[in-house]
Amino acid sequence: MDMIPSAVRKLCNAFREKRLALGLESTKLAEELGFPPEIIQAVEDCDWAKIPSGQEYTLIEAMAKRLEVDLRNHPVGRSSFKSGPQREEDRPAELRRERIVTFAFLVGAVAVLAWLLIPAKDLSQPPSRDLLPPPMQQSLWQKPDSDQPYPVLGEVFPESPITNDGVLISMRATDTCNARIVAENGRRQTQVLRMSEPWKLRIKGSFTLFLGNAGVAVVEIAGQKIQHGAVVGQEWSGSFDAHGNWLRPTRRSLPRIELPDDDIDDATIGQSN
Repeated sequence: MDMIPSAVRKLCNAFREKRLALGLESTKLAEELGFPPEIIQAVEDCDWAKIPSGQEYTLIEAMAKRLEVDLRNHPVGRSSFKSGPQREEDRPAELRRERIVTFAFLVGAVAVLAWLLIPAKDLSQPPSRDLLPPPMQQSLWQKPDSDQPYPVLGEVFPESPITNDGVLISMRATDTCNARIVAENGRRQTQVLRMSEPWKLRIKGSFTLFLGNAGVAVVEIAGQKIQHGAVVGQEWSGSFDAHGNWLRPTRRSLPRIELPDDDIDDATIGQSN
């Protein structure tokens, strides 16, 4: 180590003098302590460059104990072996970081120099005709030929609310709901509405709609949403004319209609659109 403190030199001399006073050979002392003889000789010569970094004070304590040298008389601590500059082999991580930073700086400098020296394309020149985007074809939008009304938002091919086949009825539910439609001729159609299973059909003439769990059902008749106002678990019924107009009968004027599960007419369910 460079610039060795005087206290460390005095301790090294004390080790040599005490070993000679005890009549111990350096090889014998090294054998007892389990160190190579050249390490013992390096300590006595105060040549710390030959001693592995970080083991200096451990070696000092072992020799002081064997030679009965009181370290309290020598102000030497672990910090005594860290004051000098580090040996190059003791700081591989720092050297590696320095090399990486130096290499990165060199690469950056070369890139900047190349950017300054290599001529770039003249940006003042107009772009090549081949690189220009193709001109947009100007055309006027024309409404497609159709006898249907303008589309409703959210529908790709909207259905006409009223046709020769009758009034369009659309129903969907967020939970299970029994629905029944009774036409003016007495014919009825029944369906169990479930989530994500809408029911669409057309009815000719006037009809009456019955809902079991009406609070979960959404009903549209002739393109108009029916605000029935029923809550979950409540029954509801409404009468409509041949044009889908709600006649708005009071609920108390209608008889209570039970919708048992076995009352579904499977033959009539398939008549929906």
